[in-house]
Amino acid sequence: MNVPLPESDRLYGDIILNDGAQEGTRVSRGQEFPVFDELAVWRRSEFSTYRIEVEGASEESRASLARICEENEVPFEDWGTVRILCEACSRGNPGVHECSNAAEPSGPARFGFAAKGLERLRKALTEWREVAPEVRFGEAELLVSGVSQ
Repeated sequence: MNVPLPESDRLYGDIILNDGAQEGTRVSRGQEFPVFDELAVWRRSEFSTYRIEVEGASEESRASLARICEENEVPFEDWGTVRILCEACSRGNPGVHECSNAAEPSGPARFGFAAKGLERLRKALTEWREVAPEVRFGEAELLVSGVSQ
């Protein structure tokens, strides 16, 4: 239910098949979740994935974006909070090991959006600009297209 990074070639809402064999665990907000290997995409989503570079977003303006996106059925994720895992880390809690993941370069924030069309995303962004005029953002870049596009 997140907005997947474009490198995964997965979309928000894709239905993924797995064989039910737990390959590790991941902790999110203090709760542990099982990790499964993907076998195939059973049903491709109608959502497309877009990226927008954002500057000047405060916690308050991000909260308003979250509300606006929810109202417009345009899920979003601050990809700056995403940590790329090495193979050992991706399997769960590997203990002490040589971690090969690299830190992301700093710069404008990168937000990922899932939308059923560019017009729906533009509507949400227009509403956000009205309530957070201090935020600057670029054009939406289509990264992975959903089935309805």
